[in-house]
Amino acid sequence: MLALRGVQWLGLIVAVGIGLFSLWRRRTGAFRRLDLLVGLAFTVTLAVLSVWPGTVDVLRGALQAYNRFNVAVFVAVLLLFGLYFALLGRVNGLSQSVNELVRALAKADFRRHHTLPRREDRVLATVIPAYNEERAIQGVLTRLPAEVLGLQVEPVIVVDGASDDTEVVARQAGYLVVSHAMNRGLAAAIRTGLEIARYRGAEVVVTMDADGQHRPEELDRLVQPILDGKADFVLGSRILGHYEERGGIRHAGVVFFSWLLSLLLGQRITDCANGFRAIRASDLARLELSEDRIAPEMLIEAKRKGLRITEVPVTVLRRAEGESKMPRHIHYPLGFLRTIVRVWLR
Repeated sequence: MLALRGVQWLGLIVAVGIGLFSLWRRRTGAFRRLDLLVGLAFTVTLAVLSVWPGTVDVLRGALQAYNRFNVAVFVAVLLLFGLYFALLGRVNGLSQSVNELVRALAKADFRRHHTLPRREDRVLATVIPAYNEERAIQGVLTRLPAEVLGLQVEPVIVVDGASDDTEVVARQAGYLVVSHAMNRGLAAAIRTGLEIARYRGAEVVVTMDADGQHRPEELDRLVQPILDGKADFVLGSRILGHYEERGGIRHAGVVFFSWLLSLLLGQRITDCANGFRAIRASDLARLELSEDRIAPEMLIEAKRKGLRITEVPVTVLRRAEGESKMPRHIHYPLGFLRTIVRVWLR
């Protein structure tokens, strides 16, 4: 039996406590896999250093460090890095809580003003998230067909805290509008639209942009595989089709992340980031959607839940009006990567 000193016993007890706490939080649903992994990393590291302090000398030799202090700093940095990601997850959790509040208020207001329709028509809900798109959205709405492959097209415009007249334009055109009281981002707007589409009894749901980059004339390409019973989730691919901004940095990002997701999912994906997609409405309730990058989350969740996924070629044009709302700095691709990791570790 190991002869441990008082401080070693203290370290071991703390390590065991951290481990048990992490397992308990995971079991109650408060911890995701990433949180659990960080907690267990703390547990193992502290336990090993408490019981076998000489491990520091082994690490010192491997790292070619001058003394134990350098090793301790190295280990501390690694643990703090893991803790940073865990705390970042907590901050994101608080942001999601605000999202859910804003979305709940928007849906409640929508239901007060729109009763469930009594109809026998099969419906294709077209969810269009919009933030300050008063000029571009009008052109999109006027090009939407009344019917696609026997489905009645019902646009659902989600105005995400716009500061211009986007909501006024959509309401004056006579379309269904659900409005967020404050801007909560593209993913939150899409989730609200998807839930409204299910509430309205849609059979198939399509998401598309409000800026004119997607062509309403190509809706049938997305819907056809679902109606034919060949797919449950259809992705529009600008790589297989036409992309006016092909060859830029964004194009390179699409190719890289599509390759990464193809590797993780075991299925070739050419365009994982396109917002022009269709899904069978009955399958939406099976997907757990909570991240701020909905494109990779929907894809991973759909594959995990056994949905049949396929891609069809579509056109992605330059914006009809204004400037892109997508951030151009490094934060966006890092957020995309973080979403892939978080959803994969659920």
